[in-house]
Amino acid sequence: REAVVESWKEICKDVRGNGVQLFLRYLGKFPAYQE
Repeated sequence: REAVVESWKEICKDVRGNGVQLFLRYLGKFPAYQE
């Protein structure tokens, strides 16, 4: 589980950068978020 936690920490860091765009693009794959 520690590896997963570290991964989430990296994701949180990416959110501060252009990770937000990647995250929104990821959500865009789901019809529920396209609206």
